[in-house]
Amino acid sequence: MRVAADGSVSVFLFVDSCHLSAHTVPESGLLLLDAFAPTETEAKKALDVFVRRLAPTNVASESHQRG
Repeated sequence: MRVAADGSVSVFLFVDSCHLSAHTVPESGLLLLDAFAPTETEAKKALDVFVRRLAPTNVASESHQRG
């Protein structure tokens, strides 16, 4: 975890064949989440957990094939 002088936070979690990274942008009220998982379904499940827990007012999502 890294906390910057402006109050933004970056967090990385590495688990087996997956990783999650989260970056906050306080001045814009944003949380940027990157979920790298073996399948798109598993990445969407990770996003769903964050959405249920944080109850954001807006969610935008993109999927990209890696490799």
